[in-house]
Amino acid sequence: MIVEKEVLEHLQKHVVYPTTRKEIIEACNIMSDVPKKDKERFEKNLPDWNHRNSNEVIRAVQLMEHLGHVSYPTTKKELLKACNKMTDVSKSYREWFEKNLPERTYRNPEVIKTFKL
Repeated sequence: MIVEKEVLEHLQKHVVYPTTRKEIIEACNIMSDVPKKDKERFEKNLPDWNHRNSNEVIRAVQLMEHLGHVSYPTTKKELLKACNKMTDVSKSYREWFEKNLPERTYRNPEVIKTFKL
């Protein structure tokens, strides 16, 4: 995922951290400098987690976009195997995901977005 300059600036300058998905979506909807397609992509892919900074938001969206390409249903083990192939998501974030993702079978990526990681 390529992060548009406007989106990154908005996340860095106009969002107060820590924050939630709801607060980020509300802030993005208010900002006229964020293109509609980017707002929609963020709303679709931003998980309902607490986010500590803009980098974490970007990584979470990248992760969820990637998980959208995995065949479901799938297990935690298979998700982690797919995550190890993600070059656009940092190793530390993949490790964090591995540590915090519950062991279970997942029907679709939407289920993962709702976990409070």
